[in-house]
Amino acid sequence: MSGFLIDEQGPFIIASPGGATPDDRDYSLDWTQVLSVLGPTPPDTIASNAWNVPTGGTLDSNATLGNITTAWLTTPTIGTFYISNTMTTTGGRTFTRGFRLIVTENI
Repeated sequence: MSGFLIDEQGPFIIASPGGATPDDRDYSLDWTQVLSVLGPTPPDTIASNAWNVPTGGTLDSNATLGNITTAWLTTPTIGTFYISNTMTTTGGRTFTRGFRLIVTENI
């Protein structure tokens, strides 16, 4: 997970509230490290992914490009929200990663 800040509770991103167009609120997770240790040779690939966005946020679209899953979100109101992505591989394995989205006017 690159581009995320990390504290004792795990990865997070700080954003400003509402009003932005969906394409400037994209969040990505890179699954390369997870996929590279799974085998077989060549490594497993992403078959599907689903994002969980809490009430107050909207998933405008999502995409998979290689080993990276991306969600375009409409920023929720001020608060802290847990965003997660569940990825299923072509080998049938399922993994979930998440991060906190801290929405504040004080950026």
